[in-house]
Amino acid sequence: MFSLLPIIACALYMNWNYQRTGSSDFSSIQNINIKGYNLYYFNMSKYGENHAHKIDSTISNQAQKKHTYVDQQNEIRNLSLKYIKKDFLSYSIAHLKGSIKMFLDPGRFDIYNFFEFENPHKVGFLKHLNRDGIKGAYQYFKEQPLIIIILLPLILLFNMFKIIGFVLFWIKHYKTTSSLCWFMLFIIIYFAALTGIIGTSRFLVPLLPIYLLFSTIGYTTKKPLIKFKRPQYYPT
Repeated sequence: MFSLLPIIACALYMNWNYQRTGSSDFSSIQNINIKGYNLYYFNMSKYGENHAHKIDSTISNQAQKKHTYVDQQNEIRNLSLKYIKKDFLSYSIAHLKGSIKMFLDPGRFDIYNFFEFENPHKVGFLKHLNRDGIKGAYQYFKEQPLIIIILLPLILLFNMFKIIGFVLFWIKHYKTTSSLCWFMLFIIIYFAALTGIIGTSRFLVPLLPIYLLFSTIGYTTKKPLIKFKRPQYYPT
Protein backbone atom coordinates (compact mmCIF):
# COMPACT_ATOMS: atom_id res chain seq x y z
CA MET A 1 0.00 0.00 0.00
CA PHE A 2 2.77 2.44 0.90
CA SER A 3 4.45 1.85 -2.47
CA LEU A 4 1.31 3.16 -4.19
CA LEU A 5 1.38 6.53 -2.42
CA PRO A 6 4.02 8.15 -4.71
CA ILE A 7 2.10 6.96 -7.77
CA ILE A 8 -1.17 8.36 -6.40
CA ALA A 9 0.52 11.67 -5.51
CA CYS A 10 2.02 11.89 -9.00
CA ALA A 11 -1.33 11.17 -10.66
CA LEU A 12 -3.09 13.82 -8.53
CA TYR A 13 -0.41 16.40 -9.35
CA MET A 14 -0.63 15.66 -13.08
CA ASN A 15 -4.42 15.99 -12.91
CA TRP A 16 -3.99 19.36 -11.17
CA ASN A 17 -1.63 20.43 -13.97
CA TYR A 18 -4.24 19.39 -16.52
CA GLN A 19 -6.93 21.47 -14.79
CA ARG A 20 -4.67 24.56 -14.82
CA THR A 21 -2.91 24.30 -18.19
CA GLY A 22 -4.65 21.67 -20.32
CA SER A 23 -1.51 19.52 -20.20
CA SER A 24 -1.16 16.51 -17.91
CA ASP A 25 2.65 16.56 -18.15
CA PHE A 26 4.32 16.30 -14.76
CA SER A 27 6.78 19.04 -15.78
CA SER A 28 7.82 21.03 -18.84
CA ILE A 29 11.43 19.99 -18.21
CA GLN A 30 11.05 17.06 -20.59
CA ASN A 31 10.40 19.42 -23.51
CA ILE A 32 13.10 21.83 -22.36
CA ASN A 33 15.49 18.87 -22.25
CA ILE A 34 14.67 17.47 -25.69
CA LYS A 35 14.97 20.89 -27.37
CA GLY A 36 17.64 22.69 -25.37
CA TYR A 37 19.94 19.78 -24.59
CA ASN A 38 19.38 16.56 -26.56
CA LEU A 39 18.73 18.20 -29.93
CA TYR A 40 20.94 21.23 -29.29
CA TYR A 41 24.05 19.24 -28.29
CA PHE A 42 23.53 16.77 -31.12
CA ASN A 43 23.31 19.55 -33.71
CA MET A 44 26.31 21.30 -32.19
CA SER A 45 28.46 18.17 -32.39
CA LYS A 46 27.43 17.31 -35.97
CA TYR A 47 26.69 20.65 -37.64
CA GLY A 48 28.32 23.27 -35.44
CA GLU A 49 27.20 25.75 -32.79
CA ASN A 50 25.65 28.27 -35.20
CA HIS A 51 23.38 25.64 -36.75
CA ALA A 52 22.38 24.32 -33.31
CA HIS A 53 21.47 27.82 -32.13
CA LYS A 54 19.52 28.49 -35.35
CA ILE A 55 17.39 25.34 -35.00
CA ASP A 56 16.81 26.03 -31.30
CA SER A 57 15.62 29.59 -32.07
CA THR A 58 13.41 28.36 -34.92
CA ILE A 59 11.60 25.92 -32.64
CA SER A 60 11.17 28.56 -29.91
CA ASN A 61 9.76 31.10 -32.38
CA GLN A 62 7.32 28.57 -33.83
CA ALA A 63 6.14 27.58 -30.35
CA GLN A 64 5.59 31.21 -29.31
CA LYS A 65 3.09 31.62 -32.13
CA LYS A 66 0.77 29.22 -30.31
CA HIS A 67 -1.66 30.83 -27.89
CA THR A 68 -2.00 28.20 -25.17
CA TYR A 69 0.55 26.52 -22.95
CA VAL A 70 -0.38 23.01 -24.06
CA ASP A 71 -0.10 23.95 -27.76
CA GLN A 72 3.29 25.56 -27.15
CA GLN A 73 4.60 22.46 -25.38
CA ASN A 74 3.24 20.16 -28.09
CA GLU A 75 4.89 22.30 -30.76
CA ILE A 76 8.27 22.16 -28.99
CA ARG A 77 8.05 18.40 -28.59
CA ASN A 78 6.82 17.68 -32.13
CA LEU A 79 9.33 19.94 -33.89
CA SER A 80 12.24 18.65 -31.79
CA LEU A 81 11.32 15.04 -32.54
CA LYS A 82 10.95 15.92 -36.23
CA TYR A 83 14.55 17.16 -36.38
CA ILE A 84 15.80 14.16 -34.41
CA LYS A 85 14.04 11.72 -36.76
CA LYS A 86 15.79 13.33 -39.74
CA ASP A 87 19.13 12.21 -38.28
CA PHE A 88 17.84 9.23 -36.37
CA LEU A 89 20.85 6.95 -36.86
CA SER A 90 23.43 9.64 -36.03
CA TYR A 91 21.35 10.80 -33.07
CA SER A 92 20.97 7.25 -31.76
CA ILE A 93 24.75 6.81 -31.77
CA ALA A 94 25.22 10.12 -29.96
CA HIS A 95 22.51 9.18 -27.46
CA LEU A 96 24.20 5.83 -26.78
CA LYS A 97 27.57 7.53 -26.27
CA GLY A 98 26.00 9.89 -23.73
CA SER A 99 24.42 6.99 -21.85
CA ILE A 100 27.83 5.32 -21.50
CA LYS A 101 29.56 8.60 -20.70
CA MET A 102 27.36 8.97 -17.62
CA PHE A 103 29.29 6.11 -15.97
CA LEU A 104 32.68 7.69 -16.78
CA ASP A 105 32.09 11.39 -16.17
CA PRO A 106 34.32 12.58 -13.27
CA GLY A 107 31.92 15.40 -12.37
CA ARG A 108 33.81 18.61 -13.03
CA PHE A 109 30.65 20.67 -12.46
CA ASP A 110 29.94 19.00 -9.12
CA ILE A 111 33.53 19.44 -7.88
CA TYR A 112 33.35 23.12 -8.82
CA ASN A 113 30.24 23.47 -6.67
CA PHE A 114 31.81 21.53 -3.79
CA PHE A 115 34.86 23.82 -3.65
CA GLU A 116 32.73 26.88 -4.50
CA PHE A 117 34.83 27.75 -7.55
CA GLU A 118 33.51 30.24 -10.06
CA ASN A 119 33.37 29.17 -13.69
CA PRO A 120 34.24 32.24 -15.82
CA HIS A 121 33.37 30.41 -19.04
CA LYS A 122 29.84 29.56 -17.81
CA VAL A 123 30.06 26.23 -19.67
CA GLY A 124 31.65 22.87 -18.88
CA PHE A 125 33.28 19.89 -20.50
CA LEU A 126 30.04 18.72 -22.08
CA LYS A 127 29.75 21.76 -24.34
CA HIS A 128 33.45 21.72 -25.25
CA LEU A 129 33.30 17.97 -25.89
CA ASN A 130 30.28 18.27 -28.19
CA ARG A 131 31.57 21.39 -29.94
CA ASP A 132 35.30 20.65 -30.35
CA GLY A 133 35.64 16.96 -29.47
CA ILE A 134 38.38 15.46 -27.27
CA LYS A 135 40.85 18.20 -28.24
CA GLY A 136 38.49 20.95 -27.04
CA ALA A 137 37.80 19.16 -23.77
CA TYR A 138 41.56 18.69 -23.20
CA GLN A 139 42.28 22.38 -23.82
CA TYR A 140 39.53 23.28 -21.37
CA PHE A 141 40.93 20.82 -18.84
CA LYS A 142 44.35 22.51 -18.89
CA GLU A 143 42.77 25.80 -17.82
CA GLN A 144 41.25 24.35 -14.64
CA PRO A 145 42.47 25.02 -11.05
CA LEU A 146 45.18 22.70 -9.78
CA ILE A 147 42.88 20.74 -7.45
CA ILE A 148 40.56 20.03 -10.40
CA ILE A 149 43.47 18.82 -12.54
CA ILE A 150 44.50 16.46 -9.73
CA LEU A 151 41.06 15.15 -8.80
CA LEU A 152 39.47 14.61 -12.22
CA PRO A 153 41.94 11.94 -13.46
CA LEU A 154 41.72 10.13 -10.12
CA ILE A 155 37.92 10.09 -10.18
CA LEU A 156 37.96 9.06 -13.85
CA LEU A 157 40.27 6.14 -12.98
CA PHE A 158 37.98 5.12 -10.11
CA ASN A 159 34.98 5.29 -12.44
CA MET A 160 36.75 2.97 -14.87
CA PHE A 161 37.35 0.49 -12.03
CA LYS A 162 33.64 0.65 -11.20
CA ILE A 163 32.68 -0.15 -14.79
CA ILE A 164 35.12 -3.07 -14.91
CA GLY A 165 33.77 -4.46 -11.63
CA PHE A 166 30.20 -4.06 -12.90
CA VAL A 167 31.01 -6.01 -16.07
CA LEU A 168 32.89 -8.67 -14.09
CA PHE A 169 29.86 -9.23 -11.89
CA TRP A 170 27.63 -10.08 -14.85
CA ILE A 171 30.30 -12.21 -16.52
CA LYS A 172 30.60 -14.28 -13.33
CA HIS A 173 26.99 -14.37 -12.17
CA TYR A 174 24.64 -14.07 -15.14
CA LYS A 175 23.74 -17.76 -14.84
CA THR A 176 23.23 -17.83 -11.07
CA THR A 177 22.10 -14.40 -9.96
CA SER A 178 18.56 -13.71 -8.77
CA SER A 179 15.67 -12.13 -10.63
CA LEU A 180 15.98 -9.15 -8.27
CA CYS A 181 19.46 -8.43 -9.66
CA TRP A 182 18.16 -8.64 -13.21
CA PHE A 183 15.47 -6.15 -12.29
CA MET A 184 18.09 -3.80 -10.82
CA LEU A 185 20.12 -4.14 -14.03
CA PHE A 186 17.02 -3.18 -16.01
CA ILE A 187 16.60 -0.05 -13.85
CA ILE A 188 20.23 0.97 -14.50
CA ILE A 189 19.95 0.46 -18.26
CA TYR A 190 16.55 2.17 -18.40
CA PHE A 191 17.82 5.20 -16.47
CA ALA A 192 20.97 5.48 -18.61
CA ALA A 193 18.92 5.19 -21.82
CA LEU A 194 16.56 7.96 -20.70
CA THR A 195 19.45 10.28 -19.81
CA GLY A 196 21.26 9.88 -23.12
CA ILE A 197 23.29 12.76 -24.55
CA ILE A 198 23.32 14.81 -21.34
CA GLY A 199 24.62 11.86 -19.28
CA THR A 200 26.89 13.20 -16.53
CA SER A 201 27.86 12.05 -13.04
CA ARG A 202 25.02 13.84 -11.23
CA PHE A 203 22.43 11.77 -13.10
CA LEU A 204 24.10 8.58 -11.87
CA VAL A 205 23.61 9.49 -8.19
CA PRO A 206 20.20 7.74 -7.75
CA LEU A 207 21.72 4.54 -9.16
CA LEU A 208 24.99 4.57 -7.21
CA PRO A 209 23.93 2.22 -4.37
CA ILE A 210 22.99 -0.69 -6.63
CA TYR A 211 25.70 0.15 -9.20
CA LEU A 212 28.42 0.07 -6.51
CA LEU A 213 26.95 -3.15 -5.12
CA PHE A 214 27.43 -4.91 -8.45
CA SER A 215 30.89 -3.38 -8.98
CA THR A 216 32.19 -4.37 -5.55
CA ILE A 217 30.95 -7.95 -5.73
CA GLY A 218 32.39 -8.24 -9.23
CA TYR A 219 35.86 -7.86 -7.70
CA THR A 220 35.37 -9.77 -4.45
CA THR A 221 33.61 -13.07 -5.12
CA LYS A 222 32.97 -15.78 -7.67
CA LYS A 223 29.97 -17.10 -5.75
CA PRO A 224 26.34 -16.23 -6.50
CA LEU A 225 25.25 -12.89 -5.08
CA ILE A 226 22.32 -14.27 -3.09
CA LYS A 227 21.97 -17.69 -1.56
CA PHE A 228 18.90 -18.80 0.33
CA LYS A 229 19.45 -21.50 2.90
CA ARG A 230 16.75 -23.38 4.72
CA PRO A 231 16.93 -22.86 8.48
CA GLN A 232 18.28 -25.85 10.35
CA TYR A 233 16.70 -26.99 13.58
CA TYR A 234 18.55 -29.04 16.18
CA PRO A 235 16.93 -31.01 18.98
CA THR A 236 17.38 -29.45 22.42
